[in-house]
Amino acid sequence: MNLYMKITVLLVFVRYVSDESVHEDLLLCQALETTTRGEDIFKILATYFRKNDLNWNLCIAVCTDGAKAMTGSVKGVIGLIKNVAPAVEHRHCCLHREALAVKKMLSDLKETINEVIKVVNFIKAKPLHSRVFASLCQEMGPIHITLLLHTEVRWLSRGKILSRVYELRNEIEVFLREHKSSLLSHFTDEVWVCKVAYLADIFWKFKELSLS
Repeated sequence: MNLYMKITVLLVFVRYVSDESVHEDLLLCQALETTTRGEDIFKILATYFRKNDLNWNLCIAVCTDGAKAMTGSVKGVIGLIKNVAPAVEHRHCCLHREALAVKKMLSDLKETINEVIKVVNFIKAKPLHSRVFASLCQEMGPIHITLLLHTEVRWLSRGKILSRVYELRNEIEVFLREHKSSLLSHFTDEVWVCKVAYLADIFWKFKELSLS
């Protein structure tokens, strides 16, 4: 029997100047097997610096998201780093700001996303529904035959989910009609379908920004 356990991984990138040009590399990658407190993260960093004979005074600035474990002035990573390198400046990750901005979207657009998730869950929640939908897609000939599940943690996954629902909107409409689902009304509403297309484009842009 195979057991899978979710592990939080700490990724640290370093940006530095060499030969009069800016370089960026992966500094370290290490699992946080138990807690993810600021002290735990700083301990990993401090151990790495000590083993590799790195000087904290060479660290000019640190960029993090807005998590309390990162930004806390006493027990957060930034606070602990400032104890050993007082001159270090803290920068807020622009991508995290984008993620927060998306969470504060207009209520009607947010409701559209929630309705899309309901549709996906209706089809994906039951294995029989998934198989029937895949068979229907094969008959109708689209590129994809399955929908994607939403995960709140990976907010960028919304773009893929919305795009897939929009691409399979005709197949979904047929499936919902055959199953007499009240969710069918969304796919016969041109305004609602346009909102899905609009959201898919917006989240795709956020994904491109993140990958860049």
